[in-house]
Amino acid sequence: MISENLIDSVKRHEGFSSTVYRCTSGVQTIGYGRAVDPDEEGTGITEEEAEMLLENDLLRFEEFTKDVVGDTWHVLDQVRREALIEMCFNMGPGNLAMFRMMLACLAQEDFEGAAEQAIASRWADQVGRRADRIAERIRTGFYA
Repeated sequence: MISENLIDSVKRHEGFSSTVYRCTSGVQTIGYGRAVDPDEEGTGITEEEAEMLLENDLLRFEEFTKDVVGDTWHVLDQVRREALIEMCFNMGPGNLAMFRMMLACLAQEDFEGAAEQAIASRWADQVGRRADRIAERIRTGFYA
């Protein structure tokens, strides 16, 4: 079992970085000395750790999405909210905000129009089937 003393000691000596940096031996590192260098065997994160990070990221992007969508957020069901959160996560809040016609359709509860606007975008061309699945959730309010 790992003691709090050991954890505190490592934290104190490694220091924390929320972004990737190269440690003194040149290895890409993040957090409290976690090696993530693709050139170093056995480094990176586990799938469980990645899922934890994803959940934290999605909570953060939910807030970004709420800011972009504004008052319309309150008229959307959970599935449509999550469709927008996924779009925001994929493209960033600034780009989601540029979907003015889609957002206007959502404000009018014109979900067919909102889905069409999502599909008629350069983003949809870039992400292919993902856009189709997200647009279908916007259109229907259901996961396929």
